[in-house]
Amino acid sequence: MEHRILISGYGGQGIVSAGILLGEACSAKGLNVTYMPEYGPETRGGLAAAGVKISDQPIGSPVIDDPSILIAMDTKSMMKFEPTVVPGGILVWNTGIIEEAPKRTDVKVIGMDFNAIAESLNAKKAVNMPILAVLMTLTNDFEEADVKGALEKKFAEKKNVEQIVSSSMAVFEKGTEVFKELNK
Repeated sequence: MEHRILISGYGGQGIVSAGILLGEACSAKGLNVTYMPEYGPETRGGLAAAGVKISDQPIGSPVIDDPSILIAMDTKSMMKFEPTVVPGGILVWNTGIIEEAPKRTDVKVIGMDFNAIAESLNAKKAVNMPILAVLMTLTNDFEEADVKGALEKKFAEKKNVEQIVSSSMAVFEKGTEVFKELNK
C-alpha cells in the first residue's frame, strides 16, 4: 500500500501543519511516512503545499510528482496540480474558494466547502482539520484518536492546548460527517 498525497493552498490555511499532523497520525499507526513542504517566502497568501507519502513498505524518496490524492484548497493550487493527479486518483477541491469545478474525467472528483465547516464552528484557523477528516476517510491509514494525539503533541507547549485540541477536533468531526454525507 502506498498513498502519495499532495495538500495545496495558500499560506495561512494550515497546509504545512496539515501535512505534519497527517504524518504524525500515520506514523502513530506504524506506517512509513515522508513529508516534504513547499512554500514561498510570504507568511500569508503565497503557495503552500505539503507532500506526504504513506506506505507499509520503505519509501525511497519524499518527492511526489504524481499524487494519488490531491487536496486543492484554492484556485492556483487547482490550476497547478490538477494535471498531476494519476488517472484513477482522487481530487478533492475546496468549493468555498474555488469557483470552477475540476475538468478531469479520469479521476474521482469530490467538492467540499472546507471553509464553511470551520466557520460553522467559529474556528476559521482550523480550516485544515477537514483535510485530515477527508484523508482519514479516504485512506483508512489512521483514526480520529491519532489526529488528537498529533494535535496534543504539536500544541503541548501552548497554555490553551486543551481548548485548541477541543476546537480542532470539533472541526475534524464535522468534516468527517460532511464528507461521509457527500459520499453516500
